[in-house]
Amino acid sequence: MKNFKMVMSRGTLSDTPELFEFDSSNNQQHVDYLSTHKPGGVVSYIDLDRVNGIIACTVNGASYLDLYTYPEWVKLPDVPSPPAGTPRGLHFSPDGSYLAVVTIITGNFLKVYDTSDWSSITVQQPSDDAFDCRFSPDGSTLAVVSKAGNQHNLNLYDTTTWNVTNPLPLTSDDCKSCDWSPDGSVFVMALYINSSIHAYNTSDWSEITLAARAPEFTDNVRFNQDGSYLFCTNTGTSIKYGCFNTTTWNHVFLEPIISFITSGIFNGIAWISPSLVAIAGNGQPGVVVFDVTTGFIYNQFNELYDINALVLLSLGEFEINGTIEESLVATDWIAYVHDLVSGNLIASTKFTGNSFSLDLPYNNPVSVTVAAEQGIMWEATSSKNINNNVFSTDPTSTPYYYVATIGGITGATEPVWPVNAGGTVVDGSVTWERVERLIQSVTQSPLIPTVK
Repeated sequence: MKNFKMVMSRGTLSDTPELFEFDSSNNQQHVDYLSTHKPGGVVSYIDLDRVNGIIACTVNGASYLDLYTYPEWVKLPDVPSPPAGTPRGLHFSPDGSYLAVVTIITGNFLKVYDTSDWSSITVQQPSDDAFDCRFSPDGSTLAVVSKAGNQHNLNLYDTTTWNVTNPLPLTSDDCKSCDWSPDGSVFVMALYINSSIHAYNTSDWSEITLAARAPEFTDNVRFNQDGSYLFCTNTGTSIKYGCFNTTTWNHVFLEPIISFITSGIFNGIAWISPSLVAIAGNGQPGVVVFDVTTGFIYNQFNELYDINALVLLSLGEFEINGTIEESLVATDWIAYVHDLVSGNLIASTKFTGNSFSLDLPYNNPVSVTVAAEQGIMWEATSSKNINNNVFSTDPTSTPYYYVATIGGITGATEPVWPVNAGGTVVDGSVTWERVERLIQSVTQSPLIPTVK
């Protein structure tokens, strides 16, 4: 059983709080309420900035945008210019630099925030109600889809200049949702009234022929982590969800959820892994997990009900593996993984031998640095234990590191370091033995974490 953490929201104001964290690892059905954090109303949409650790949520029917640090859950100050109207979607850029929020029932349908100071960026507005927004995987483009107004259903914003292009002709239908494939090569839009999904090659915006139609009244579409499946939910009265295999663009069989055959609406999609998808609904069970490779229900959480939105917090479904191919005396190493865009350290591990493996929370491009455990620069009158490592205060002249074979307190002055293999020197009450030359750290990038 794969475990996961998600942040979710209730669909009614009668439950306090409306925003809570769900951890499936405690009998797969443990709810940990964040009782100190109460948004100003029903939370309708949630997104997580994984680079900076910020959760953003919008409140239905109100001009609210609540921000929290994660995992500390400290509420941040209100943004200077909150979105107006009823929110319909929000999305962080991959590097966490921007947050886009779209709304309906107002003339100001799109807000883009610079997350460094939460100032709003002036952008050309969609011509009518905006229903969804998604940054491209490389962060260069923001897609905004909207109601069938007198201009375009799809606006593409260049995130450097914020100029707008409209690569597709106007349709006579409301576009309720959109998404990019993980490699950015395919873009999909869900049309509500005509019950159809349109897919396009982003290289030339030619349309891809789908082998099957989407369920009626589709209003949410999301690719999985490797782009092999596209899941959709809808507000129809019969089939409430569907899944496409994106190689054939045929439907995938999905087991029916009996309690939702005649009533209920699914509101959110969160892929747990490339094969497991969680969907949130306003009935009971509130969350159902499908295995799309078999089509059967993998798990359902009956104590959860009336779930309005959800986003995956952590899982560790991705990993980076590495091997040291050189023959070196050193056996103790440290591997550091940094997000390639933000530069933030997202994982590290100490390992012995020639290979390592690190679990990662997402599959953004990363850099991996491997360094030998060569200790610290020598210090006077410092306590040292056996097997502690040090190197000279002048590593250019003495490019070696040394291991303590006898522990104790170092002397008041730095010793003359031996340079011959296995050479020793007494330093106060410590005895040092030369190990080998200092090993320069090695960095590899860009690397894409693999699915476990």
